[in-house]
Amino acid sequence: MNREQILAAVREGMQRGVITDADLRGAASSENLGAAAGSASPAAANRNSLVSRVLYALGGIIALIGIIVLISDNWRELGTAGRLLVTIGFSLVTYIAAIVLNKKKIQNAMAQVFMLLSAVVSPIAAYTLLDSLGAMNPFSVTNQVGIAVIIFVIYAVALFVTRFNILHIISGMAFSWAYYSTIAWMVKGSGFGAEILRDIAVYTSMILGFGFLAYSSWLKQMLKQNFSIELRKVSSMYNAAAFIFVLFPALFLVGIWDLLYAFLVLGGIIVSINLRTTAGLILSAFALGCYIIHMSSKYFADSIGWAVTLVVIGFLVIGLGYLTYYLNRKYILK
Repeated sequence: MNREQILAAVREGMQRGVITDADLRGAASSENLGAAAGSASPAAANRNSLVSRVLYALGGIIALIGIIVLISDNWRELGTAGRLLVTIGFSLVTYIAAIVLNKKKIQNAMAQVFMLLSAVVSPIAAYTLLDSLGAMNPFSVTNQVGIAVIIFVIYAVALFVTRFNILHIISGMAFSWAYYSTIAWMVKGSGFGAEILRDIAVYTSMILGFGFLAYSSWLKQMLKQNFSIELRKVSSMYNAAAFIFVLFPALFLVGIWDLLYAFLVLGGIIVSINLRTTAGLILSAFALGCYIIHMSSKYFADSIGWAVTLVVIGFLVIGLGYLTYYLNRKYILK
């Protein structure tokens, strides 16, 4: 077998659930088993890597808590220069440190923790800067649009430079913030009623969900060129987010959507089977269960009574659970 055939076989095994992430890690760690005696075992190497990652994450959390406590306890005493130094300085230093570590090709996990710390502190730094400049309302919708767009651009550039997997998530969150802030800015002062605003919120969320699905598909294309367990997890997260943002906000739509929603959920089930995603199938089934409960309580509770309605709903949900199990086993895990 050549390289492409081996990779294709591995991908097929992972999709069917025959090969797990742990199997791949063990295989990767065991490639040096023929080295000189005294080298670390695969299990020891995995434990060492896991301990390092846990310590990096723990250290990052402690540092973040320290920054928050420092700012909250000494906000007045720090003064303008001190506040800017603590917030912008910390975010900038960790950002640069992550870039430098990536350039030197060392401690990838530590570099990603630094990048995450920089991203978490960056909104605080931006609001601190606006406050120091005398902005009337640093938290206004207009300011949020500007801050979100700038943060998205900064970390999208970092993603292009470093290819850190964590930056796919950070950039996605920043983009979502900019997206919703822009929509809020557009409808601000429009005079729309509550129902129209609700529909706008639902449809914009659904559009974002379809965007997440497209991004997940693009990540899967990247995986075919350069397989990565971590990147596969990121793709799965975007996949799950897509189903959440498309299916669940639509439950709040009324009118013709009482009928159309059934077709939307059916489409979600078909897409999840085609993409072979268990998470998508489960979320689609859960959304269908919510739809069944909603429609039963809305149209049948008054005519046949709540007791009978609950019995019917219960059996329908049980049948839905078995259908989900059957579809997952037959089409996704096969």
